Amino acid sequence: MSVIPTQKLNYQKSLFFLLIFIEIVFTFIFIKEAHFPSLSDGFQYFLLQYNFLNNAVVAGEIPQWLYTETGGSVSSLYYVLQASLLQNILCLFPFFVKKMNFIVLFHLGFLLDKIILITGTWLLAKRIFQSTAAIFFMTMTITATAIWMTQPWFNFHLYYALPLILYLLHTFFETGHWKYFFLSQNLVFIQLLGNPPYFFPITTLVITLYFVIYFVMWPKRFKEEVLKIQLTWHHILWIFIFLLPFVALWTNLKFGIDKLTIPGRNPDGTITLENFLNYGKNLSIIHEGRDLIKWIGLFIEQPPDADSTVFLGFLALPFLIIALILSPRKEKFHLGIVIFFLLMISFGTIFSIIVYHFWPFMKFYRHLSLLSSLIKIFLCFLIGLGIDTIRMDKPYLNHPTRFMFVLFIATGDLTPENCTTCK
Repeated sequence: MSVIPTQKLNYQKSLFFLLIFIEIVFTFIFIKEAHFPSLSDGFQYFLLQYNFLNNAVVAGEIPQWLYTETGGSVSSLYYVLQASLLQNILCLFPFFVKKMNFIVLFHLGFLLDKIILITGTWLLAKRIFQSTAAIFFMTMTITATAIWMTQPWFNFHLYYALPLILYLLHTFFETGHWKYFFLSQNLVFIQLLGNPPYFFPITTLVITLYFVIYFVMWPKRFKEEVLKIQLTWHHILWIFIFLLPFVALWTNLKFGIDKLTIPGRNPDGTITLENFLNYGKNLSIIHEGRDLIKWIGLFIEQPPDADSTVFLGFLALPFLIIALILSPRKEKFHLGIVIFFLLMISFGTIFSIIVYHFWPFMKFYRHLSLLSSLIKIFLCFLIGLGIDTIRMDKPYLNHPTRFMFVLFIATGDLTPENCTTCK
């Protein structure tokens, strides 16, 4: 393993904190101008968080009944749906924010989530790419195009912890240290908070698919890394302990749900195969090609569908072509195969039917076509290989004109929110 020069390491740290600073600036702009979502699921998420925190502040407890949802509903499902790292802490200590404007807290919660995305993307990018330019560009692109204002679940929370989860699991396999495994499982649980519960099978499917293909591509590495892992009885005990929060979450979600009628779902919350394949026009690629329309959003800032934002910047296509044609790295096949399988699942093909029947809890999931945001993440890393191929920074991005060029090609991505969707 090559040693990174101290000068280069310090330069990379500076760029990393620059990205954090950019996100902080945008957050405070939104706070100053009092932006909040006014459309789609973003508005529902805003109202849910406000109702929970307001009840905690006024009554000293989280609400057990939501009269505003579907004519009145038990709150058990919404404990998870409205959650976030900051929101959960504030609901435990509401007296700290009794006199604060909720819009400020709302944006600070997303800032914390964005920092998780920036950190995970940066670390995973450092593991994949050799050039600082690729690391910086990819982290900026993925973070700045997470357009959560209209759709916080599918356009952000579906994947915001995923890069860090993948990085921690890579570190676990490479070192054999179980602490990285348990940290990754904690992040899987954290990503479940603030999301529909049926995101769990998708998250576990993507993680498994990623590493199965990874080890198939590098079988020698698989053998070396597996031999490093020592499984003892206390590791098994800790695995069991770390599973308890998932069991508690599942128990909570099931409480009272049997008394609700959820359109399009069976009494136990599952959906039929026909609904799984067709909900949201998942099969329309076969019939009318409409499912392909959302991919136009790769190259335009105004997406055809606010629930499926896949914009990657104006130079995504050239770097993708460079990666596919010129990159000698095996990583392009690894990422490309992951993208292929996710595309086939999102299009409602035979792969979709297989995962419906055989992947745990997949019968609870729908919105196959909205897997596009997950595909966008891996596509973004594939595009990064194109930047890595031209190797703009030799040995690293140390010249002001080079930095300005990378910043210029990324400025198309500096649109973290479409403010026509907020007030």
